[in-house]
Amino acid sequence: EFLFSAVSGSHVHSTQQVVMGILDEIRSTTKLVAESANEVKLVIPQLDMFAASLKRDAVIDAAVPPSFPLKFDSLEEEVNLYAILNLLNFGSGFRHLLHARKGEDRGAYDTMVFGVMSLFLHGIKLDDAWMRSVNEFAIEQFFAIPVNEDAPT
Repeated sequence: EFLFSAVSGSHVHSTQQVVMGILDEIRSTTKLVAESANEVKLVIPQLDMFAASLKRDAVIDAAVPPSFPLKFDSLEEEVNLYAILNLLNFGSGFRHLLHARKGEDRGAYDTMVFGVMSLFLHGIKLDDAWMRSVNEFAIEQFFAIPVNEDAPT
């Protein structure tokens, strides 16, 4: 329901249709942001220089999606799990905060994977209702991120 119904609207016949719908949504949203954002500007020559500096094998390795040994009850469940994981990972502007809270025992991405896997293994339905109701306690429990810190007195 979370992303699945937002993209498909009703009945989906294949995984490819879901993926294409998601990509179409990403393209249209990206275009809207690029055209209307005053805070962001694409400088094409610098973008070209950055793209030229990338190593092909590293880009290909980074593009391979993670594969987890999970049995999903539906395509909707699988799409939602990967969507939430990637939404958490996208931008990762909170990476330094995770390191401050977690120390160096687990990296930011590993913390996100740990949390999403914990939610899945505990039978939490990762849908729009969950997204609206999730709270600090759930994040602390499932992601093993302390929300409070003891301070010396």
